[in-house]
Amino acid sequence: MELENLKEVKENFQIMKPSLKDPSIVIFNITDELSNEEFIDSLRAQNEDLTNATLKIRTSYKSKFGKNWIISMDHVAFNALKKRKKINLNWQRLSFKENFRIIQCFKCANYGHTAMTCRDEEFKTGGGICLRCADKGHRERECHADPKCSNCTSHNLKFGSTFKTDHSARSNDCKIREKEIDFIISRNNYGP
Repeated sequence: MELENLKEVKENFQIMKPSLKDPSIVIFNITDELSNEEFIDSLRAQNEDLTNATLKIRTSYKSKFGKNWIISMDHVAFNALKKRKKINLNWQRLSFKENFRIIQCFKCANYGHTAMTCRDEEFKTGGGICLRCADKGHRERECHADPKCSNCTSHNLKFGSTFKTDHSARSNDCKIREKEIDFIISRNNYGP
């Protein structure tokens, strides 16, 4: 029996497919001080692929060599832009890459929530685990131990998998992180 055909379901629930999110990029090391409007206008004026694009600033944050900006855009602009190596802004050619918006908890190291909203009973009060070695009692920046990924270790114990664990929980070599990125990609609108 299909879920949509159940009378109670029809009367009490609305079944709909989740909407996909626009893909986003992070543009690195912008040295100019720009307002949001100036930033968008400059991108449109100097990048043909973005002239008619739907652009939305997600956030910006300081980096070692300037400021990094995260912007989302429609799939047409994104697909055209990803064929390029650089983006133009105020007569500079800047590096960029796709931004996956990975959310990781710094208490339990799991994905999909932040430390502020962590529901893991073990870490409700006090500190969390070190994202480098998976031990309690210290932070990643203070750690000198060999790396051990808490996520891959937990997955191996729970499912009998054989993921390597000799990396930090934030490493790009982490199989659980790769799965999280795949999940995020599945929720983005890259077009037909």
